[in-house]
Amino acid sequence: MTTLSGSTTALPHLVDDHAAVQPPSRTATPPADSTTVATTSGAGPAEPPRHPMMTRGRHGIVLPNPKYANLTTTTTLSSPPGSVHAALRDLTWRQAMQEEYDALVSNGTWTLVPRPAGANVITRKWIFKNKLNPDGTLERRKARWVVRGFN
Repeated sequence: MTTLSGSTTALPHLVDDHAAVQPPSRTATPPADSTTVATTSGAGPAEPPRHPMMTRGRHGIVLPNPKYANLTTTTTLSSPPGSVHAALRDLTWRQAMQEEYDALVSNGTWTLVPRPAGANVITRKWIFKNKLNPDGTLERRKARWVVRGFN
């Protein structure tokens, strides 16, 4: 603290409190408890203290964690076709397209009618996706025939 005359005076209670606080010594031995492992003889390095948390390794679990099962797959899937012409060349995609068409016809989703003069035709497009099982393997190939959306 500085006074008007320029001399400094210290507050004794702050100085005493700060002088009494010292960092813990790094050479002090840790308190012994049930998780500390004692070394036998002077041969070899001392084991670090063990924490109480039980990990998969301490329980003897050596299998991969199922949480990470979908990160890697053993087989590579071909990407879905980019066009109808490419899908028609592949037998599995052609079969998926046929299943979708048969489902639309059996559900009575639409009927073909002659085009009235001056009417706009609603166009449709094919969407292709690979459907996967939870383990990442191919379940089936899915083809959908949907109306094109125009804004």
